[in-house]
Amino acid sequence: MISPKGLPVLAALMLGACAGLTTAEDRQAVTAEISHRLNLAAPQETVAALVADGLTADRAVQLALMNNPGLLAVYEEIGISAADVSKAGRLPNPVIAGAVRFGETRPEIDLDFALQFLNILTLPAQKSLAKIGHEERIQHVTARALAVARETRSAFLHFQAATRKQEALKRDQEAAEAGYRLAGRLRDAGNISELQLSLEQSAFEEARFRYAAGIRDMTATRERVTVLLGLWGENTGWSAATALPELPAADPALENLEALALENRPELMAARRSFDRMAKARDLAYKLRWFGNVEAGVSAERGDEWTIGPAVTLELPLFDQHQADLARSDAEVRQSLHRLSEIAVQIRSDVRLGREQLIMARRTAEHYLGETLPLKARIVQLTLQQYNYMLMGAPDVLLARREMIAAELAAIDAVHDYWVARSDLEFATGGRLSLSSLSNPVNHGE
Repeated sequence: MISPKGLPVLAALMLGACAGLTTAEDRQAVTAEISHRLNLAAPQETVAALVADGLTADRAVQLALMNNPGLLAVYEEIGISAADVSKAGRLPNPVIAGAVRFGETRPEIDLDFALQFLNILTLPAQKSLAKIGHEERIQHVTARALAVARETRSAFLHFQAATRKQEALKRDQEAAEAGYRLAGRLRDAGNISELQLSLEQSAFEEARFRYAAGIRDMTATRERVTVLLGLWGENTGWSAATALPELPAADPALENLEALALENRPELMAARRSFDRMAKARDLAYKLRWFGNVEAGVSAERGDEWTIGPAVTLELPLFDQHQADLARSDAEVRQSLHRLSEIAVQIRSDVRLGREQLIMARRTAEHYLGETLPLKARIVQLTLQQYNYMLMGAPDVLLARREMIAAELAAIDAVHDYWVARSDLEFATGGRLSLSSLSNPVNHGE
């Protein structure tokens, strides 16, 4: 019940409910959390400065986190959610109703001032629910930022590998062209058949196609990185400061990764907050099941003189005790629990799969680097010896060289796959694995 004497108190409550939004603080907290998860220092440079210095994988991720337009739009969800929290903490607007009746005597005036009393009683609970929803939204934003960081790192690694492969593909094309030209001279001299010349020409055309395809792949990957970084204009002329990293001597520790992921993954944190919000909303619904709409206020009437007194409007729950609302709340709680379990199961699977992929990627890369490439290099060396003894011809030397280049290309792919698998495992655990510096270039077969 609100009396005229209580209006100053009401005004104070209304001003107190208009608390300032914490959008800037929450945004800074999210940025700091993401940088911590990815072991990145907070960027101190502008976009142009980062681009001018040349990009590494870490710099590319930093640039995407601060400049990706889609991610910047996602960051604004923090402000939207903060506004919801502020709105939930505000008292409902009062309702004033008036009527004037004209008769033979002086006009009669009725005035009613009312507030939705139930909303005032549940204001703390509604604000608490909104805060939980705000925390849930922050975790969703964090998850989206990590997804952009993962995609950016993967695309940049692909660009580094494509650049490195392009150098080998050029040498492959040059070797194939040399073989074709040599075959042409031998054919003119009558030393080889037309079939052998055609085979060399076919190999040359295939090498030209692979080289052109490599250029297309490198160009497409570069554009993908550019989009993820949110660059346009002069900044699209960025360059990579480092080449594809070498295969490291060791992997991060691979024990207890599932537990680490269940503790750190923001998707799971968001699902937990969603479950908490649904459970508290259900509890509130059960507490208020016997209460309908309640309005309390002041009613004043002027006839011969002013009369004033309290006024109450009650909704009697005779036909509807909110059974449907309670059943809906129960179902929403069960639904959020099932979704929480689904996310946890998927996270465990992501970690197990990522771990196995990293192990297999390392074995594959080590096989190419430790077995295949040295063997191909030895074959080239022995072929040259046979050529010097005039036991083998120049076409044999060129063929051995091209086979070695093919092995080099496969080795570059294997090392690239390793780094992508390692990055994927890092993000599968929530971004807390410590990756070694991506600064040493791969240099095979040179």
